[in-house]
Amino acid sequence: MKNNTKTIKISKKSYNTMRKGGNNYKIKISSIVYDEDIDILEVYINQKTDYCENLDDFTIIHFNKNKKIVGLEFLDISKTLGIPKKVLNNLKTVEILININPEERKMALKTKMISIISEKQTNINFISTPLPMESNQLIA
Repeated sequence: MKNNTKTIKISKKSYNTMRKGGNNYKIKISSIVYDEDIDILEVYINQKTDYCENLDDFTIIHFNKNKKIVGLEFLDISKTLGIPKKVLNNLKTVEILININPEERKMALKTKMISIISEKQTNINFISTPLPMESNQLIA
């Protein structure tokens, strides 16, 4: 592969802006599905979803019966983050770090995606603003 790397930074926040005092969880993604027609990116690990919770208007979190996060859906991702659909159609890897602060009842997501088109690599990085958690399910 050629050394052609392009980075799209959605947020200028650095990794250090993740909430301190909370717990970090790295999600190892095994399935990446982007539906261009409805502009939804779904990422999962190899476990069954038992229920879902809306984190915000943009993100749905999937849980298993043990309240472990097993997947995420990003709604209207190309429109919301300004990522070309061609890039999303060619995602090769997605890494997600979740920071949950139960005392403040807030959650933040750090997402890194890599897309490869014609031997050109595009990196997409974004960090969500810490969001209030409305459900006790997210704190367990």
